[in-house]
Amino acid sequence: MAMIKHYLLLTVSLLSVSTAALVFVSFSDDGSDGKPEGFPPPLALAAWRLQLTTVFLLALAYRDYKNINDDVVTKYSANATSTTAKLLGSGVCLAVHFAAWVASLQKTSIAHSLLFVSTTPILIAVVTAARHVRASSSISCSASVRAELGAAALGFVGAAMLAMDRQNAQKGVSPSLSGDAAAFVGAVAMVGYVLVGSELRQWLPLGLYATPVTGVGAALLTVATACMPTYGGGPAMAFAWLTRADWLWRVAYLAVGPGLLGHTAFNALLKHISPLVITLALTLEPVVGTLLGAALSMCDAPSWFAMCAGVVIVGATVVSAVAPKMLASDGDDDAENSKRVSSRSSTNLEEEATDEDEETTLASSELVPLVPMNRSPES
Repeated sequence: MAMIKHYLLLTVSLLSVSTAALVFVSFSDDGSDGKPEGFPPPLALAAWRLQLTTVFLLALAYRDYKNINDDVVTKYSANATSTTAKLLGSGVCLAVHFAAWVASLQKTSIAHSLLFVSTTPILIAVVTAARHVRASSSISCSASVRAELGAAALGFVGAAMLAMDRQNAQKGVSPSLSGDAAAFVGAVAMVGYVLVGSELRQWLPLGLYATPVTGVGAALLTVATACMPTYGGGPAMAFAWLTRADWLWRVAYLAVGPGLLGHTAFNALLKHISPLVITLALTLEPVVGTLLGAALSMCDAPSWFAMCAGVVIVGATVVSAVAPKMLASDGDDDAENSKRVSSRSSTNLEEEATDEDEETTLASSELVPLVPMNRSPES
């Protein structure tokens, strides 16, 4: 029963994160040209998303701080400078991710934006493979590294195919190279966020990691919104979501839905569901988001060419997530089998040695006349 609840929460989380792009695009929905007066610039939208999410995460941070154990305190005290630097760096990556991705939604189609921004696992596979090759003393690559590189190559082929597609549009916004590139920058920035998070979350509680990182991202985007009128709208737009009801409920949904029920819930589910299953669920975000957009008439249905490119990209993402783990599991099985074979060989050798000893003993006893147990030597 508990597992059913966990998978239901996983489904809700997937649906929540898949609606984020639609909500960002809906800020421009006035029924005319798609860009009404006062349309929020991308930096402002990204800042609003993280501002309210940070407020909600404060409760989680307080709970984790009250329940913090001595091991966490000791670990942080021993690595305070490096941990703080990593938290700040992760916050910068998160800010760049949202700024670039929201900008892409205003310059390209929903399908293109979601597919390009979801290539993060493929990029992580490249980084992981590069680390393996660098750490290895030989030029040859292991099977898992070859799988990661193959997935990356497949993903880049799909990305190139998608970049050539110009048929899918939404509300007058046609796919563009600049929009596709912005979404890809968002994926690149997410690599740093994920890698730092995978390291710090080994010992740092969720609230004490997510809250400062999200807060740093929110602060950076808020300052950028105020200081960059062209992309942020100036100081008046820094907290403008509080001045309009139609913006307020959208920002609230982004914080509660994709923010808490989405990504935060994914992190919480890692204790109950395999990370591989969660990774595979996240690869469905572009598919679910695009289908929802088409069903709600917020974007055109993807062209056949875009769907083929999407299948290639999603397939590459799945391979990059699944293949290394399966090969590692096979490697563990092979190692275990080798141990078993070695153990059996040792046992056989011992048995053979025992047999040889017995044969030697029998051969020696044949040289001496056997005396019956019930007789004395003199009889």
